Amino acid sequence: MASKQAGQSLRQVARALEKVPDDAVRDAAEAVVDEARFRGGSFFAGRTRLGARVKTNAKGVTVLGTPPGAWAIKSFGRSRSVARGRVLGVPGGTFHAKSARGTRGDGRWTKVVERAEDEAPRIIGAAVSKAVRK
Repeated sequence: MASKQAGQSLRQVARALEKVPDDAVRDAAEAVVDEARFRGGSFFAGRTRLGARVKTNAKGVTVLGTPPGAWAIKSFGRSRSVARGRVLGVPGGTFHAKSARGTRGDGRWTKVVERAEDEAPRIIGAAVSKAVRK
């Protein structure tokens, strides 16, 4: 009788553990998205919020920073550049140069990745222990 109950409980644990990878990975990805929204802040004088989205496929889960260009500038900086253009409203007008100063990145995306590397094992471990306890 005891072995029958033990067999049933092992089957229940096995069924619960089958669902763990999907649920735990989804929870870990959501935690990364929340961290990216928290660390991202705003860009273009507050008109754009930096965030993230989750992309899933057969190989696994990928978290992408959105918009990617703004994340790249905030994280790694951009070089100094000179933009050239014609004066508006003047047919055949001359070119005028406008200087855009460069910026230094502050490593925001790197901080998001480091936090994800700390949090993901904890979240997955909690999901496994919850499945085993049931």
